[in-house]
Amino acid sequence: MGDGEGGFTLLEVLVVVVLLGVMLTLSVFALKIFWQRRALDGSTKQVTAQLRQLQQRAVAESHPLIYGARFSQGSSTYTLLRYNPSDPSPPLCREMETVTLEAGVKVAEGTTFGSSPYINLSECGSYGATDHFVFFFARGTATGGTLYLTNEQLEDTSQDTTRISVTNLTGRVGGGY
Repeated sequence: MGDGEGGFTLLEVLVVVVLLGVMLTLSVFALKIFWQRRALDGSTKQVTAQLRQLQQRAVAESHPLIYGARFSQGSSTYTLLRYNPSDPSPPLCREMETVTLEAGVKVAEGTTFGSSPYINLSECGSYGATDHFVFFFARGTATGGTLYLTNEQLEDTSQDTTRISVTNLTGRVGGGY
């Protein structure tokens, strides 16, 4: 090759390869956070929709049927419940389905719901201090409270937790913030 012919030196090629490696590493990290946040958002939408369905079902099927859900702090699943206080054969509270949250998502600290004089939680199987119940009644009310979901891989970031609230007077379910 003569002086007039263009080409790349080994040093220039190495610099480009290193820069591409750094850019690829940063993009993989950003993509990982994107998918983790998407899992958290997807689980929040799933739970919100499920709670709204329970609320609608309680109103549609009328008294005395009560529908609800049990959330266990630190768990990646939750259980849908049907409570029938007029059922002559115990248990009055029956599990309808156990739902799994998306990968890495779990029920977070701070989750709490009110209690109801119409519900005997001992009828809902064994439960612990970290179990929280929300119930929807035929008259449109609910045991209000707040559910927090977190993605364990996003902990200590500004986007690690979402909140779903249930209003006790109206049974309204709001979520995703």
